[in-house]
Amino acid sequence: MPFVEKANGRFEFRGAYGDRLVPKAQRWRWDPDARCWWTDRLERAVPLLEYAKGAAEDEIAAFVADREHAEERAEASRATSADIDVPCPDGLAYLPFQLAGIRYALTTRTGNALIADEMGLGKTIQALGVVNVDETIRTVLVICPNTVKLNWRRECKKWLVRPSIVLVWGAGMRIVPVDGPEGTVVVHIANWDILSRRVDSFDALRADLVILDESQRMKNPNASRTRAALAIAEDAARVLCLTGTPVLNRPEELWTTVHLLDAAHWPQREDFEREHCRVFVDRWGHYKADGTSHLDGLSDKLRGTIMVRRRKADVLAELPQKRRQVVELDPSNYQLTIEREAKALGDARRNMSDARERLHAIDAARNREQYADAMRELSGVRMSEIAEISRARHETALAKVQDVIRFVGDCLEAEPKVVVFAHHRDVHAQISAGLRTHGVVGILGGDKIEDREAAVGAFQNDPAVRVFVGSTTAAGIGITLTAARCVVFAELDWTPANMTQAEDRTHRIGQTGSVSVYHLVVDGSIDAMLASALVEKQAVIDAAVGDVPPDESPTVTLGLEG
Repeated sequence: MPFVEKANGRFEFRGAYGDRLVPKAQRWRWDPDARCWWTDRLERAVPLLEYAKGAAEDEIAAFVADREHAEERAEASRATSADIDVPCPDGLAYLPFQLAGIRYALTTRTGNALIADEMGLGKTIQALGVVNVDETIRTVLVICPNTVKLNWRRECKKWLVRPSIVLVWGAGMRIVPVDGPEGTVVVHIANWDILSRRVDSFDALRADLVILDESQRMKNPNASRTRAALAIAEDAARVLCLTGTPVLNRPEELWTTVHLLDAAHWPQREDFEREHCRVFVDRWGHYKADGTSHLDGLSDKLRGTIMVRRRKADVLAELPQKRRQVVELDPSNYQLTIEREAKALGDARRNMSDARERLHAIDAARNREQYADAMRELSGVRMSEIAEISRARHETALAKVQDVIRFVGDCLEAEPKVVVFAHHRDVHAQISAGLRTHGVVGILGGDKIEDREAAVGAFQNDPAVRVFVGSTTAAGIGITLTAARCVVFAELDWTPANMTQAEDRTHRIGQTGSVSVYHLVVDGSIDAMLASALVEKQAVIDAAVGDVPPDESPTVTLGLEG
């Protein structure tokens, strides 16, 4: 009697010669040495379920059951709440839709998931929620853009409920084995750019969970970092891919991600391209798969297998009106400028008992009066020393321009338009030049009224103009930039009200979404010392003047939340 069994890492069919048409009709292959028909593709084994036995029957039946629940899973991928208990540190709480995302990620057939919520909805928090729930996860590898490595570290320390060791990968770093109290989690954080150079080291880690942040960077299957990421992730017990833009341009860019997360449901690239990429042969006889077709079916299958995705519009009632986040940049790239800032502050001690103490006083201020007093004490520094501090901050701002450009570029993968604020003209000019391919307009002090109006009109109405770069003061009042819901501060102002006015260019009548505000600072710099205080003061002032009720004041998040 014919039968199917699981052997040699594949499904094998054995039977009489007359039975050969059964597997052959399902495109199984013949192995002359083993004298059997075989396949390693679950979907081709499904029609032969009645012949299966043992492990083969269990695996095929489970696949069939999962496929039958695809509609339920597709609904779960849109869910905005869930009845699930996820451990959380005291004083913090998951939003209802984040709980739904965690539940979805935990219940996929493979244990892998694509968390594809829109930017600003907390993909990072959901990924760490999976770690909190699954106590078998002891070793985690996070691969992320270089600009957010420190923010991943901060979020890990903030959200993980078990004892944790969080390491940011740098020159000379080695794999750290799990150690410490039972349940300790060790998190290694590295950036995409070093993957191909360190693939052997990462492969030796054998992580229980690999998190690929901004996973759309694997869109080119032939790129060295894609091959490295796949090699590392394929051996992990779980893989989570995070991206607000799973498809940047064409469906073919999804292939490496979906195949990595669930090879059984997404087994062959050729089948994927035929179904969703409008395959054709061009005039020169070249095979092309860069079109689109059956996108509704693609979305349904993604949601029914691996992808959870919610838009801001879906969960707007749960979101604060603004989400302010401090993004710390790696200080190892800014040693000279930070040292100059430190020296400038040190020199200032001649006229002020401790400049840093005054900065901490600003940080500790709990109301506008205390803040004003601390600022007055800081202003006691001689003008020459204030000028030196300003020059040092200016140098730091120039040094981080490339990181700002990269961060805004990442934002543009998820958002149609971004507003960037800077203080110095040369910083403004360099950022504008670095982003010119995205279509840039801007406003500086001294610009003519007609030029200001033209810049605003282009940004608000022209889809090709995606970036507005403005002076915090000159562009911080009197204009409307509601076409964007993402604001990036390349430099910080000393006064919270100036920054609030600037960000309110987007957060005003006509804005239909929650606004995400990012403050990019170098860890260890003066701006980093001031950032959390400034953001907190903004929230306090908002509540104090009644712009936002106290229990709905804009969320202050020190780090990246998706």
